[in-house]
Amino acid sequence: LCLAFEVYRWAGTTSEEFRTHYKDVHAQIGKKIPGLVWYESFMNKDAQEGWPVIGGAPKPDAIVVMMFDSVESKQNVAQSAAWDEAAEDDIGFCSHFEIFEVERFTWIPESSLRQPYGEEVASLS
Repeated sequence: LCLAFEVYRWAGTTSEEFRTHYKDVHAQIGKKIPGLVWYESFMNKDAQEGWPVIGGAPKPDAIVVMMFDSVESKQNVAQSAAWDEAAEDDIGFCSHFEIFEVERFTWIPESSLRQPYGEEVASLS
């Protein structure tokens, strides 16, 4: 029930402009997508400024993962008003994106993060 996106910024947009617009505008639109139950974005801290890209293929400016409440919600995401609004917002912000259907595996859930070595958990003392 998950989709992952590699998102690439519009030419002439700095990585900082991209991050700011993504957090303040684009993500707020994404949160309106029907059936969305989980949504996280991972910003590339080593995004290369300018063009042409030196040293291989361009790297995405963000990796986005969305989980949906049903197969139908995931399949119908592109027919939603929020998707249309996000597509309009892409102009001047996002040059393109790649979508992947992914399967989520949680190896260490946030609620059970391990304590650093040598530190006792309060409930055990």
